Amino acid sequence: MAALSSDISSAVLGAADAVTFGVMPLEAGANRHAHVNLPWLAGLKEEQLFANSALQVRVWRAAVAGPELEEVTRRIYDALLADVGSANLVRVWNYVPQINRVEEGLERYRAFSRGRAQAFEAAWGTHFEGRLPAAAGVGGSPDELVVIAAWGEGRAVAWENPVQMPAYRYPAEYGPRSPSFARATHFLDGRDEWFFISGTAAVRGHASVAVGDLAGQIDCTMDNLRLIGAQGGIGAEVGADGGWIRTFKVYLRNPADLARAQSLLAGHAEFDATRALWVQSDICRSDLLIEIEVTLRRARRD
Repeated sequence: MAALSSDISSAVLGAADAVTFGVMPLEAGANRHAHVNLPWLAGLKEEQLFANSALQVRVWRAAVAGPELEEVTRRIYDALLADVGSANLVRVWNYVPQINRVEEGLERYRAFSRGRAQAFEAAWGTHFEGRLPAAAGVGGSPDELVVIAAWGEGRAVAWENPVQMPAYRYPAEYGPRSPSFARATHFLDGRDEWFFISGTAAVRGHASVAVGDLAGQIDCTMDNLRLIGAQGGIGAEVGADGGWIRTFKVYLRNPADLARAQSLLAGHAEFDATRALWVQSDICRSDLLIEIEVTLRRARRD
């Protein structure tokens, strides 16, 4: 591979560490907070990853100049998968610089997806889809790729939404390599039970719906969350019952839509506004206005 203009750095996050969005680290000391350069809009100000958990969490970051994104992505994922080894990779957050920008004829998200798929194929073989984790891929800093991953020893089951085509089977119109993630992952470690729902938006089959219609996209997104919850066994109420601690993260493309989006989501009983973190971010498709992910955790019951 050709030399890159910047190095890849990584850091381990400990049990009490957190990811902050659009604010500077709240504590001094190495690795206490991994800063992600997204403007914070409302709600919770940080996401803790993961207190008193058996999960391993690491953050990788690298400056990206020009058309290096695919290669930087491949190298980060090569390192990530080497660290995971034989454990189960259960959740990844990808903050992709200028995600919707077209560069050398290819949208940057699609270049990112190609680099990621190449790394999975190199590590896990051509039939890697059965091991894919829940994930989100959204815009981030304009010039830095940040990838945060969680993995562990335990039992992991991936779930798909019955009304959405699995992302890893998208047709060629979505790029030279399909996005490599599962819609959700259910994971049991030594003491906890986790259900990670990937970044979810207004997609049916493989097509975006309700284009230009915030209310329609929110209704479709929440319906998708209910469907994946029912499919994965946490219920169509998205874990509102059953002793789950839930955290919602809402990525909103246009900050001016915040008040209306909050009002619209208040009409959905499954959404817990007291446990929501709102940030401004571009979404992986330029016609999508909002994306929502959910992290659920409870004490293991079996």
